[in-house]
Amino acid sequence: MNNRIENATVELSDGTKLPIHFDDVPAAAVIKLPAAKRCAWFKVTVDSVYKGSKWNDLAVSEFHVLSNDP
Repeated sequence: MNNRIENATVELSDGTKLPIHFDDVPAAAVIKLPAAKRCAWFKVTVDSVYKGSKWNDLAVSEFHVLSNDP
């Protein structure tokens, strides 16, 4: 019943920016980078939300960043 992320931008420490779209479904979303990258930090900016039916705050249940180091 909270707002959910619709569109976001992931920014990496090397200046790379990736627009991300999330479907409005009650399931996990997996986002993969187009290529492996090393970075010191990353930032996720929420650009738009799907409106909640009851509350006007954003709910994110979990957030994981995983590496696939060759």
